[in-house]
Amino acid sequence: RWPLTIITTIRQRGVKNPKIIAKETIKAGLISVGLMAIIYTCLSYLGAMSVGKFAISENGGIALAQISNYYLGTFGMIILALIVIIACLKTAVGLMSAFSETFVELFPKREYRFYLMIVSILPCIFANIGLTKIIELSVPVLMFLYPLAITLILLALLGPVFQHSKLVYQITTAFTLLAAIADGLNALPNPLKSLKPIAAILNFAKDFLPFFSLGMGWILPAVLGFIIGCLVHFLKRITNK
Repeated sequence: RWPLTIITTIRQRGVKNPKIIAKETIKAGLISVGLMAIIYTCLSYLGAMSVGKFAISENGGIALAQISNYYLGTFGMIILALIVIIACLKTAVGLMSAFSETFVELFPKREYRFYLMIVSILPCIFANIGLTKIIELSVPVLMFLYPLAITLILLALLGPVFQHSKLVYQITTAFTLLAAIADGLNALPNPLKSLKPIAAILNFAKDFLPFFSLGMGWILPAVLGFIIGCLVHFLKRITNK
């Protein structure tokens, strides 16, 4: 969502040149990535140093609450609550608006406000199951979606190399999809992973997909899919000539 916001802001300032817009967006992205890296490095350091004082928490929210209370008491808990509210609110607003805009385009029979209401009410219901359970349920979905999202972004960046051929996108995504399914299944709770069909898929993936144990078993299939897609694309162009 943030790249769209930056691009829109740059355009509102009168900048029309695509190269300048891309350059300024990259600058903003690098600054954002740098600052986020500092923040999360500090959070990781806090978490690592807290192990000697507290038992390992079920999730990061509990750990942050314990650390804030230990160093700053009630004041620290209030500050932490405000930080979490502000940080989550901006993300929630961006996601809700993006979701609603997308579904209005896909299903125009309903208005923007309808989808916004749905995506506002449902999280309130789901939030009651607790952060630990939400993380447990969302990790398999994210492990399935991330490889597909990463490859699509990389393909968009490399698009000029293969003239943004749909065939390259389709073949690369198809290869990545198979590995992404295995990564998603590998993130399931242990009782589900022990089911025979799932266990058979995971055993196959462990034997034939490099980096699968690191959650990156999709890399080799994605690269193979990209190479095959490019070969097919360029061979078709040569034969058509």
